[in-house]
Amino acid sequence: MAEVVRTDDSESTSKHSEKPSVCPNLLVAAIDFGTAYSGYAFASHEDFIENPPKIRIPEWDRFQELRSLKTPTSILFNKDKKCVAFGYEAERKFTEMSEENKHEEYYYFEKFKMLLYKSEIEKDQKLTKRTELSDINGKKMKATDVFSAAIMCLKEHLENELKKTGVSQEEEDNIRWVLTLPAIWGDDAKQFMRDAAVEAGIKDGCLKIALEPEAASMYCKKQPLVHSNREIHAFEPGSRYLIMDAGGGTVDVTIHTILKNGKIEEVDSASGGAWGGTYLDRKFLEMFEDILGKEVFEKYKKENLADYISICKTLELGKRNFSNSSTHLEIKIPESMIMLCKGLNTNLVDLIKKSTFQEHVKCTRAKLTLSFRCVDNLFAEVCNGIVDHISKLLGKHQEQKIKTVLMVGGFSESQYLQDKMKNAFPNIEMVTPNDAGLAVLKGAVLYGHDPKAIVSRIARFSYGVSSLVRYDVKKHSPQKNKIVDDVEYCTDLFSKHITKGEKLNIDEAQACQTYSPVSKAQTSIRFCVYKSEDTDPKYIDDEGCRFVGHFDVDIPDSTDGADREVLVSFMHGNTELKVEAKNLKTNKVTEHKFSFDENLHDGKQYAFQGQ
Repeated sequence: MAEVVRTDDSESTSKHSEKPSVCPNLLVAAIDFGTAYSGYAFASHEDFIENPPKIRIPEWDRFQELRSLKTPTSILFNKDKKCVAFGYEAERKFTEMSEENKHEEYYYFEKFKMLLYKSEIEKDQKLTKRTELSDINGKKMKATDVFSAAIMCLKEHLENELKKTGVSQEEEDNIRWVLTLPAIWGDDAKQFMRDAAVEAGIKDGCLKIALEPEAASMYCKKQPLVHSNREIHAFEPGSRYLIMDAGGGTVDVTIHTILKNGKIEEVDSASGGAWGGTYLDRKFLEMFEDILGKEVFEKYKKENLADYISICKTLELGKRNFSNSSTHLEIKIPESMIMLCKGLNTNLVDLIKKSTFQEHVKCTRAKLTLSFRCVDNLFAEVCNGIVDHISKLLGKHQEQKIKTVLMVGGFSESQYLQDKMKNAFPNIEMVTPNDAGLAVLKGAVLYGHDPKAIVSRIARFSYGVSSLVRYDVKKHSPQKNKIVDDVEYCTDLFSKHITKGEKLNIDEAQACQTYSPVSKAQTSIRFCVYKSEDTDPKYIDDEGCRFVGHFDVDIPDSTDGADREVLVSFMHGNTELKVEAKNLKTNKVTEHKFSFDENLHDGKQYAFQGQ
């Protein structure tokens, strides 16, 4: 049993390896793995230095010769759990099989990315390698298999496109890959996606994680922005602006400032919530549940899956086009829903009259007509959360007088959301780029070529490790008193390395701490990492503290007994949390990856677990 001892009581999986070599970035390829839609883009160094940079986004086949720059984040597996289709092709194949009632043995997943955000906000949704996803019919597969297969599909599509453009094998072998993720995701979700990308065939040392609002910020900085027919100068040195990335799942918000050298600095830590476009879709579907009854609608979905998918697509299109100037919204009803009602000896007209939507939804022929007030109420449940959050942030930074809000992401293309924001903040310039839905993807390519364009970030949490110090009855709780080798220790101390709200410069280590083993015979130390919403947590089980992961440091030479010190450094200025450990006797420095499994009883030595 190995335990960690702090050498002082100041306030101030793990696989480990030497620092991975960074691959030469002859070509940067970015994957925007979205909740509703995904895509990729790439640019060579020559493309990057053009003004403006030349970013290539190949098209996806849609249907009937239509083409799109993104494809649905939908994936289809056969009964052997082998991927057979992705994107529009997966939608098409699954719909056809559903119409012929041949879909039961298949696994169809869509909009599954939000599982990774749930692991951050719900304590019972801990993300591990054993985490499973439920498909559209409730059948389960390992989440790692689903995510890695989806990334592999995007990767292979990109590689096929590169072959068409005459990219050399050397360039293809040394691509710098960039994967976009929401800034409000947890460390375990970031590591999960990195592992999935590596499993999909992307070299670990050639992969960078880009935070979505930062990528969008970099892209907007390179573009001429116009508001009310005049150019916006949001990116002059000293200027501050709020950037809001409203995607399918989350809304990511942060505040940036431009330094004299043109670099970008984060002013406030990223924040946001689950207010993306797919949650508005869910509100529309809840309307159908209210009208038909939840059990009946679930039965309809199961027995008429192709028509259910068609309804979802109709809702998505209607959502995009709805605005404050709209008078109503029409939704086409499949014949199968009308027949379902007949089978229940009723009809949609009568069911609507019995529902809470009786005054605002009308049924004529094969369509529903929703009044403006009805749709406005559905939008409000989602959009009010966005407006309230932006209002709090602007109030918090009132002295800085933020004049511009950049609205990016697919949901920001909603005219209703744009109108809502303009009405809520009449004195703020609300700027939506023409290609708001591609801003993150294009910006991720820029980030891959220039990752040091973002020079610092603000810590969203305090970070530290579980440790021990000599027990002091005046300082420590009696419940934390533990005797090891006839010595009294205080257990479960939160040994802080990073403070919430702290400015974190890239490639710069935060507070370093020195640790040593408790037992003279220890040959390794397990460090359990925790984060806290508090700026100065005392114990790892304080309210607001949460386990992040663990890593092991080998100290095989036990000739010096417990007198073997390890210097631990946290680096969180980049997009991912990294830890370095230096054996002060051998001067060997190793960089450590986390294991995010909370099941620590795996035979390895660790700090005060199970004793």
